Formats: sequence, C-alpha cells, structure tokens
Amino acid sequence: NPYRSFWSNYERMAGCITILHLVAYFIVLISVLKDKVKWFWLANIALVANIYIAIYGLLQLAGKAQIHQSAARLDASLGNSAYLAVYMLFMIFIASYLLFLVWPKNKILSVWYAVMIIIDTVIIYYTATRGAILGLVGGVLLSCLLLAIFKSGQIRKIAGVGVAVILLLGLGFVAIKDTDFVQKSQVLSRFASMLGNDGTVDSRFMIWNMSWQGFKEHPVLGWGPENYSMVFSKYYNPKMWRNEPWFDRSHNIFFDWLINAGLLGLLAYLSIYLSSLYYLWFGKKNKEEKDFTRSIVASSLLTGLFAAYFFHNIFVFDNLISYILFFSVIAFIHSLVNPEEKEKELAVKKDYKSKKSDDQIDLIPTVGAIAIVIVLVACLYALNYKP
Repeated sequence: NPYRSFWSNYERMAGCITILHLVAYFIVLISVLKDKVKWFWLANIALVANIYIAIYGLLQLAGKAQIHQSAARLDASLGNSAYLAVYMLFMIFIASYLLFLVWPKNKILSVWYAVMIIIDTVIIYYTATRGAILGLVGGVLLSCLLLAIFKSGQIRKIAGVGVAVILLLGLGFVAIKDTDFVQKSQVLSRFASMLGNDGTVDSRFMIWNMSWQGFKEHPVLGWGPENYSMVFSKYYNPKMWRNEPWFDRSHNIFFDWLINAGLLGLLAYLSIYLSSLYYLWFGKKNKEEKDFTRSIVASSLLTGLFAAYFFHNIFVFDNLISYILFFSVIAFIHSLVNPEEKEKELAVKKDYKSKKSDDQIDLIPTVGAIAIVIVLVACLYALNYKP
C-alpha cells in the first residue's frame, strides 16, 4: 500500500514522509548547533519541557489527572505508557550527562538535574513498561561497566559500586518474585510474570513468528513501510484470540524493519547505531580529556543510552517522540566528531568574500534561496497539507 508507506495512518504517522522530515531535522541540527554551548542550551530546553511532562505524570499518579490508555499505567500527555517510558528513558540519560558535565562547578544545576533523574525514574517505573525499565537498568549497568573498565580514581569506584548494586538487586528480585510483596505490586508482578507464563510475552512470540513468515516471503526489500497489517492478516495465528485482536507492528525493531524494508533496511537501520558508536569511541578526540563532551564518561553514558533504547525497541517500536530524541542524539554525536566544521565554514566564507569584487552582484545565493522557498511551499502543500 504506497499511501500507507509514505503517510502511514493517523494513529502512527511514521511513514517515509515522517522519516524524511527527521532527516531534514538532523541536517538542521548539525548545520546550526556547531558548538557545545548551543547543545547545552538545547538539552536544558528539553529538560524544561520534561518538567511539564513529569508534573503531568505525578498528577496521574496522585489521581488528580486522567490516565488515557489504561487504569493505572502512567502515560502523561503522550497517550501511551510505552511512549512516556521511552521519553523518560532519554531524559534520564540526558540529565545524567548534564549532571556529570556541571558537577561540582554549578551546585544549583546539579541539584536540578539530580531531582529530574529521580522524578523521571519514578515515572518510568509507574509506566510499568517492562522493555523500557529493563533497558534503563541494562543501560545504566553497561555505562557503569564501561566506566569501571576505562576510568580510574573515584569514578571507577562509584561505577563499581553501581554494578554491584544492580546485580544484587536483580538477584534479590528473582529470589522474592513469588512473595506477596511482589505479587501485590502492579509493576513488580508484571516483571515476575515474565519469569513464568505471561499472555503478553506469548503474544509477542506469536507475532514475531508471523513476522518471520512474512520476511521469508519478501526477504530483500520487505513489504514496504507501514504494511505490517498485510503480514498480520496473511499469517494470522488463531491462538491469538486471547490477546489483542489486531497488530500493525511486530513489537520488535528487528522484525519491524525486516517487514518494512527487508534485510537491506534492517542493515541500514543497524548501521546508524554501529557508526554512531564507532565515532563515539574511535572518532577524533582531544589528546587530553579536559573537554568533557569528548571524554570517556560522555562516551559511556551515550553508549548506555543506545543500549537502553535498543533493548526497549526489541519489545515495542519507535514513535515520533522517540525518533526526535534519537535523531537529536546522533546529531550531537556528529558534532562531537566534527568540531572543526565551524572553523572550516568560516574560512570558506572568508575566502569567498575575498574573491568576490565589491561591485559584483551576488545572484547565485539569492536565486537559490528563492527557488528553495518555491519548492518548499509546493512540497508543504502536496506532502503535508493535502494529506
């Protein structure tokens, strides 16, 4: 269905047109935000918006605001607990990054970031979204492991303690999973059910098997974006009658891309992670670690964020909120490994001005700008307004 592939539907709005908008957003970010001060301000503006979402979630938790999707799982203004969970996942790591950046130079900002980390952790817990919560735990564990391996001094000790605490908590939960304390807790009981018989987990395996059958039919280029409903219809498993009656996603990032764009599409998607991590760890770095934005701590935190986000997507799927945050992070990584771009741009402009005579009319940029505006208006009408 070409229309679905390009424009998706009103519920998801995640077709090729949206992806192209996100690519444009990425280009805007790497073209405009060319120094760490601008990125610092963007991250803080994101956290200011986070305050509103956090307050909304706390009001839902206190029973003062309506929950939209279910009876008890928080969803704030995003309408879906999984969407809120992945949003908070990004915000926790962004706040952690900023906390390490300003500590101990700015105590006020440090306290704000620490408070936001705590509140966002509480909210992600009460979304009861297992993929995001386990992703958060795994991402923090990976960040601590990397810091314990590559850092020294006090940071290594703190990271080592963090690894030990996470592992002990995990073992402790397994030991008490059948107790009344766990079973009477809505959130903890959902995690305990993963270790036994769970209808949601069973349905995931069934739709993953349907996805595998669909992939085998079109292995190279897939069925086209946003066409999973065709696979679901063709390879439907009647045993799913106990679960949700309809799926337009396989709830697994691997299978979603195998259906959307085949093996080539999945490899393209995975290459974003691999290239980002490569440049994060092996890109050009300062000889000294005085610049935090290019330090081991920064690389460890962003690697942990990637791991947490990727694990979350093994059980759910992307949405516009997570896409915007993901593209922002990879644009930031681009700026880390291309710090000299601003200087190059200034040098090119200076050279261009020196070659141009004073009485020469600079028509090329003007004509180009007019043409771009005309094309932009036409595209906005045909691709955005009419649909």
